[in-house]
Amino acid sequence: MSDQFKFVQAQSFTLAGSGAVIGDTSIVLSSFKQIDGTTNLTMTDFGSIGFMTIEPNSGTQEEQISFTGVTQNANGTATLTGVKTVLFISPYTETSGLAKTHAGGTKAIISNTAGFYDRLTGKDDDETINGLWTFVQPPISATNPTTSTQIANKAYVDGIAIAGAPDASTTVKGITKLATAPASPTSPIAVGDNDGRVPTQGENDALVGSSGTPSSSNKYITADDVSDAAVSGKVVRATGTALPALDGVNLTNVVHTQYAPVWKNGTVAAATTGGSTTQNIAHGLSATPKFIRLTIMMGGDGTGITQGVAVTTYNGTNQASIYSFCRINTSPNSTVFGVQNAVLVGASDKLFSATITTDATNIIISWVLTVGAGLDVTPQIMWEAMS
Repeated sequence: MSDQFKFVQAQSFTLAGSGAVIGDTSIVLSSFKQIDGTTNLTMTDFGSIGFMTIEPNSGTQEEQISFTGVTQNANGTATLTGVKTVLFISPYTETSGLAKTHAGGTKAIISNTAGFYDRLTGKDDDETINGLWTFVQPPISATNPTTSTQIANKAYVDGIAIAGAPDASTTVKGITKLATAPASPTSPIAVGDNDGRVPTQGENDALVGSSGTPSSSNKYITADDVSDAAVSGKVVRATGTALPALDGVNLTNVVHTQYAPVWKNGTVAAATTGGSTTQNIAHGLSATPKFIRLTIMMGGDGTGITQGVAVTTYNGTNQASIYSFCRINTSPNSTVFGVQNAVLVGASDKLFSATITTDATNIIISWVLTVGAGLDVTPQIMWEAMS
């Protein structure tokens, strides 16, 4: 930001022509040059405002004015614009236009008027600064602030930053401490005191090298603990309980938790007496079986018409089945059926097939009548399912 108020030292000047009258907001000078008498003065030399005294030392005719513009005329005269009369005493009120009439040839000088000094600051005064002040060195405040708009010194700010701030939380910005030593002092990582990863006072020994027994909430082990474990054959879990002993190479007495399957089984009559139908067998596992096995048994009707067995398995992904079914008649003819992915039951001119699916509730058999009108006898299904 540039200076808005500058100081100019020059020779005295005179009003041109017939002078000026009360209320004029501009006056014309015979010339307006720098002290060398050759270089014209401009408003830039004064900043945003200039001060002048007309008829100095004349008693009641003396008038203090301010101006905000300078125009150098072609005939060598200069016009001052934005002219205001200024009171000689505080509050140095400026009023637009001249307060007095001044004849042509009247003297006018650039001087240190009362209004001029009012633009300056005094070290014992209460000042209001309109401009921007830039300090090359930090200003010093010997006292602490007492109101919200006062400047604070560094000692006060440092004290407030620690004493006045709350502990940090997930919703509040505040004081934290380092959870671990930073990899670089310039890039520390801090967490709040309420973070579970920061040990409490009683748990700090685990961070500084003590070989004391960690508590159930202490998730830290020291180098001493590891060394002791190597010698004694013990290791400590993060929960504070001991792992099985070491034999120097391998863990001993390790108990492995194995998967324990759940089996369900039962028997049910096949729904093969009519047309195509879907038969649900509730397996009771509350989960889709990983393995099922169906054994379908059919006995004779007393006349030696039909008998046989069919078996299907399912491993949770693929249905891999091998079925066999025998039909025995009084004639010397016998037939053996072997089919993938279907269960076949039937007699000479009666044939059912089925596809098997499962869900978390049922074993689902989709029966399809392919030959004839139904079986003479009802097959029995022995089922097994494992989760």
